Amino acid sequence: MNLSQFEIINALVETGSLRGAATRLKKSQSAVSIAVKNLETELGFKIMDRSEYRAKLTVDGELLFRQISVILHATQTLKKVSSELQSKKYERKLTIAIDPLLPSHYLKAICQEAYRVSSTTTLVFKYCLLSTVVNDLATGQISLAIAPDKFAIPSIEAIPIVSATLVTAVSKRLFEKLGNTEALLLSQVPQVLVYSEAVDQRNKLQIDRIECHHIKGPQILVSDHSIKVALIKSGEGWGRVDIEEIKASTDIELVTLNSVPEGVMNLDLRLMRKTDRPQGPVSKAIWRHFLKFR
Repeated sequence: MNLSQFEIINALVETGSLRGAATRLKKSQSAVSIAVKNLETELGFKIMDRSEYRAKLTVDGELLFRQISVILHATQTLKKVSSELQSKKYERKLTIAIDPLLPSHYLKAICQEAYRVSSTTTLVFKYCLLSTVVNDLATGQISLAIAPDKFAIPSIEAIPIVSATLVTAVSKRLFEKLGNTEALLLSQVPQVLVYSEAVDQRNKLQIDRIECHHIKGPQILVSDHSIKVALIKSGEGWGRVDIEEIKASTDIELVTLNSVPEGVMNLDLRLMRKTDRPQGPVSKAIWRHFLKFR
């Protein structure tokens, strides 16, 4: 058995004829026929039924072809990986900062585009906070970011991706427990906020509250939007959530709060990169993919 014979069987299955397989592989029909017969003789059973106009696999041939398909796919992958490693131009690792509000199908699109270009690149997704995006892009800690574009910096270019609307909400059970009174809720129940930590020159910890409503009262600080949503849904606090969270709730887990100043926040998520930093082939491919939908 050899790879050439496997490729001939695959071509026969896909084209359905000796002539079609021969044309695809640029071989003579006699060479294709002899290769199949030699493999059948070696294995001791018929692989192809050529009694009708269109060649088809025998029952034993179908079982064999499953394994042939695996081998051919692995061979193609091996060739691609070898070529990429030889060229040494593809990113070994590509780190992308992602806002937690980004719908999951965008992540799928990024993965598909990346592995269309390179099978050797490792994708690293990390949640990002607004206060760190610019620095991470500038220092090369991340190659791309999908985040709210709040920065008017010439060295960062951005492509609009999707708009998100955050509304202030609380667990319905908690709201009803407090008599549906917003004033009582806001004074007694903690506000859940996403935050980031930074150390200043004097080695003092600074906390940057990303979306504070400036309402005096208890607070719960979390480092991730998904943690915040989980706490709000469980009735441990109140805060902003994606409006889609409320729309998607079948049993109305959350209710909106109307008396909170600036309770609604509209965010435009954008794909961002540093213009003066070199981009590898995978990063460029992802950028072009989203650029065509602009």
